[in-house]
Order: sequence, then C-alpha cells, then structure tokens
Amino acid sequence: MKGIILALFTLIASSGIYLYHHLIEGPVQCLIPQNYHGEIIIIYDQPHGAPEEYNGNSRVYRIPSNGILFTQFSPEDNSLDQQYFYLSPGGLKKKIMPVSTAEFNEPWSYIKNPNEPSRTETMVIDGGSIWTSMSAHHHYDYQHAFVGSYRQFGSYRGYLFSYIDSLVENLNASNK
Repeated sequence: MKGIILALFTLIASSGIYLYHHLIEGPVQCLIPQNYHGEIIIIYDQPHGAPEEYNGNSRVYRIPSNGILFTQFSPEDNSLDQQYFYLSPGGLKKKIMPVSTAEFNEPWSYIKNPNEPSRTETMVIDGGSIWTSMSAHHHYDYQHAFVGSYRQFGSYRGYLFSYIDSLVENLNASNK
C-alpha cells in the first residue's frame, strides 16, 4: 500500500512539474541578430542588464550584436528548452536548429551517429546549460553557445573570462 501511495505521489509531482514547464512557462526564445556568427553568452542577475521581456509565457533574450547579453533575469532550471532565431532588422524570425557536439562523428567517437548533422549549415551548438564563473572580483551565472557551422566552431576560441569580467565592471560603473 505504501508503494502505491509513493508511486501515485511521484506521478502527481512529476506531472505537475511537466505541466508547469510546458504549459505555464513556455520555451525560452533567443533572438540573435541576422547573420551573426560566433559565441553568444547570457549573463544572469545583472541589475543594470536588459530588463525581463516575455512573449506570452516565454522568456525572450535579445542577443546584442557583440553576442553578450547582460540580463536581469535569474537563471532558470528549464534552460534546455530553448528556441533560437535569427532576427532580421524588420522583425522577421528564422529558426536556427540547436545541436550538441556529441551529435558529430569524430575519430574518437565511440558510437557513430548515422544521422550526423551537416558540418556546413548554421546552427546553435551546445546551448542551454547554465554555468557559474567565479573570480577574485566577480561571480555570475551564465550560459553560452556557438552560432555557426561545426567547421567554424572547430576553429573558434571564444571570449576570455577576463574580457567578460571587464564588461561586467564597465556595465556596473556606467550605471552608478
């Protein structure tokens, strides 16, 4: 009897979490400037960052032309449920497919993917995970992804944390 009650409780709790994330809170929409290629970084809990923006129940992140968004949003636990779009100057959205580097076949790949994505198409690579950066002067939660082809991703080196730290300092200093 206790097993049935525990199973029923687990089912109800997991159903509630599912409904919350898929009905009440929509997928995140990352709007990226048209034809942008490179790293995108979203840095959370920045008091002087972009104000929170919603489209219905979905968070909206408007990525600026340098690829680094400072936002007042706090990180969320369903960051893997994200949609990425190129946004034209006229406001038209074009969906960009997200992929993981694990989907590509490399010499060291243990299991080969028979449906490997194109290495030349523009996509969002490895987006969605929340990370934390701590240095002597700063602590912030962020997520990053790469926008471009897998070939471009292979040669891209990304931003240094010291550069991002300097941007955080400049943002905070200019708003004092």
